[in-house]
Amino acid sequence: KEKSFKGGAIALFATNNMPPTNTEALTTIGNLYDVLAILFEKAQTDIQSTKKKLTNTRPSTARLDSYFNLAKHYFNLLAKHYPEIDSFFKATNKKVVTSKNRGSFGGHILFRPMGLEIFTTIVATLTNKGMSLEKAVDATSKLPHNLNEPPYEGLIWDSKTKRILGTSNKVSLREILLYMLNASKWGEQELLERYRKETGDDRELPKPVVID
Repeated sequence: KEKSFKGGAIALFATNNMPPTNTEALTTIGNLYDVLAILFEKAQTDIQSTKKKLTNTRPSTARLDSYFNLAKHYFNLLAKHYPEIDSFFKATNKKVVTSKNRGSFGGHILFRPMGLEIFTTIVATLTNKGMSLEKAVDATSKLPHNLNEPPYEGLIWDSKTKRILGTSNKVSLREILLYMLNASKWGEQELLERYRKETGDDRELPKPVVID
């Protein structure tokens, strides 16, 4: 069944910054644009294209339909493999679901614009390593998702101040998550050194996850 962004599911802000006062939307319209750009440009699909073609040339109606269908398919897959996302799309009152997954307590990584962008990039990367889109989404569902857990805590989330630390460590986070899926372009030692430097302590890399 098609999932819906109706009823306040998307905050109409052109940036990736979700106002703390918004306790309803999954993400912002600006972030949705970026997520779909990653999906259309970087994921291995039949309609993969370049940013130049996507932004400078209006596709045919049939191709626009294909992009729309791919976008729907992607979010349907997120809902299929993430119960929290499924609950969000199904909810009549989306605030009830969002308030459980985003707040000063931390919450689910996909309820943060940065998290949705990072996970979509990971999905795209996995499709270029031979995985289907669905298998790639399923693989990411095996990763930790709570901001208070490694590798998020101390890297992009401060559990003491209860806030996002910013985007400066976004690349390291992405590569650590890819390492956990045996797909990082960086070596283990380089990742470990960056992880320790950016968190400011001698923690170890999270253990890889098992993919069915």
